Amino acid sequence: MLYFRTIMSIFSAHTHRSISRIAVLIVLLAFGVRVVRLDHQSLWYDEGLSVHLAALSLDQTIAQSAVTDHPPLHAALLNVWMSLAGSSEFALRFVSLFFGTLAVALTYALARRIGGNRVGGLAAALIALAPMALWYAQEARGYSVLLVCVLIATLAFLRLIEGDRHRHVWLSYVLACAAAMYTHYFAAFAIVVFNVVYILLWLFVEPDRHSLRRLTQWSLAQLAIVVLFLPWIPNALMQAASNATYFPGHVEWQTVVSDTWRAFTTGSGAFSGGTFSELPPTTYLWLALIILGTLTPVLPHLDTSVKRIFLLVSLLMLPLLLMSILAWDRPKFAPRYLLPALPAFVTLTALGIDVLLRFRDRWLAAIILLPMLLIPAVDLLSIARIHFDPPGARPDVRSVTSYIEANEGPRDAILLLGGHQQPVFDYYYQGAADVIALPPGLLPAAQSPIDWQVISQLADIAATHSRAWLVLWQQEIADPTGIVADALRSQAQRLEVGQQFNQMSLLLFDLSRAHFAATPQHALDERFTEPLHLIGYDLDRTEYTSGQNIEFALYFESSDAVAHNYQVFTHLVGPGGQVEGQDDHIAGADSYPTSLWSPGSLFRNTFSIHLNGDLSPGDYQLLIGLYDGPNRLALADGRDAIEIATIQIVNP
Repeated sequence: MLYFRTIMSIFSAHTHRSISRIAVLIVLLAFGVRVVRLDHQSLWYDEGLSVHLAALSLDQTIAQSAVTDHPPLHAALLNVWMSLAGSSEFALRFVSLFFGTLAVALTYALARRIGGNRVGGLAAALIALAPMALWYAQEARGYSVLLVCVLIATLAFLRLIEGDRHRHVWLSYVLACAAAMYTHYFAAFAIVVFNVVYILLWLFVEPDRHSLRRLTQWSLAQLAIVVLFLPWIPNALMQAASNATYFPGHVEWQTVVSDTWRAFTTGSGAFSGGTFSELPPTTYLWLALIILGTLTPVLPHLDTSVKRIFLLVSLLMLPLLLMSILAWDRPKFAPRYLLPALPAFVTLTALGIDVLLRFRDRWLAAIILLPMLLIPAVDLLSIARIHFDPPGARPDVRSVTSYIEANEGPRDAILLLGGHQQPVFDYYYQGAADVIALPPGLLPAAQSPIDWQVISQLADIAATHSRAWLVLWQQEIADPTGIVADALRSQAQRLEVGQQFNQMSLLLFDLSRAHFAATPQHALDERFTEPLHLIGYDLDRTEYTSGQNIEFALYFESSDAVAHNYQVFTHLVGPGGQVEGQDDHIAGADSYPTSLWSPGSLFRNTFSIHLNGDLSPGDYQLLIGLYDGPNRLALADGRDAIEIATIQIVNP
């Protein structure tokens, strides 16, 4: 009982001074859990891109940001900071640490204004221990800066809708919104929320004789934000038109909601996918508290403003809706894009806890609050995982480069699959080997990956290097059909790499006897009615015994845009016309089907047909073709299949 009395005394009514002291302690706690092992994990791709941009001159930092997928504010801040503090991992991440800690203090200010001192302290404590907030406060990217900008804009907006229209409040709102837009394009979600809330309040809550004047002031403020962001709008439009970093298809709204919920409650959804069925039990405690917090305006003995709750709910729900709509068309989503909604999430939760703490029956309050202790317990376990669990860490580029430096030879090449790895690799690598990105480029090339034409480049590399290190991370983006790895495995001797690396793979090949053929073993000239062309195939032999596998490859080239995603069928047809074996799969790759091939793309697909043990000796025909659904794609001469070889089955 003494334990519960202590807990209740902490959260009972306090003077403003004592709550302020608790707020300071919470901010110090937030700084402490964020500064611990700040430089323990390796930088990864996103951070490497930040460092690459920030290491340039300031004008080049801004100019190069225009060809990446983020606006320049964080890179510019990091540029100035690096000139003062250097480029160590600790220094690079300290900018995010500072803003991540400041976000805790601003969350306290927001929640205190909405629900009072105790709600402010609870919300600050929740976000201080939120694994997702901690993760991005320890990452050299702009998400913590974005979070602070949106919080400042939210505090200013709250004052505006509650009647404080002093010039400095308007100025704070406009500058914070503009800064948020210069940090991340998805800051637009918060600005949409502010506009929706303001206009709905103007229409339905407080119409009066001054309403037109207020709407004019509001419109001028939005115009000021646009004017401030206007110099960057051409770059934003160019990035939107040319960005090829996302995969084809759609992201379902369920994925957006479930991954964001997991990220907000346990942190796990921030780093891996999930479904509603995988949500941990504590997420339902969060849901119950948020619902309770949302209901505070209608609960007895509470005076929470409807306006304030409406703002919080809008800041939480509208970005989820907007992200779901956007991700359906452009399927690039990560929960971090919705990080600015986290303060609303924890503030609604804090309001729900505050309702429970108001129960007059202390025993009942203690019994109800006891399960709520699972929330900080899960948060602390997630924080421990971030700090001390290697599988939960970032890709270990640092260890990969250290291993190569310790074991490299005089004529080695390092192949990065693909070029988006290069900025962070160059940050760590101090060796003498040639670093070659396949393909080059700062951004992942999900919609313009490697095709078979890379084989000519591999041949040139083998001519001038004795060994090749192959660094694999998210290789399905750069090389969805596995061309580079398969070519090296088949044509070069694989050497041992005596270490494993978190989320990354490192392979080593002896190139001294490697032979990379850029053309098929057997040339063909078969054209389909779609702009697809079978230019040849690889088949080492034509004589087999039953029970073996026929291994072969087909080379398809596109001459123009292709309308459909075609499957390749490969049939082994017996003397009587019956199909005795087959291997069908998509032309290209699941992530890069024929409808995404750019003109001139050349892909090599491999196939394997198993020969049943009871096949009779004789001649069999190997037929191939393309189909989409039930219909085969006709060739230019009207045929629907190509006979590429006669296979002889002989007695063992």
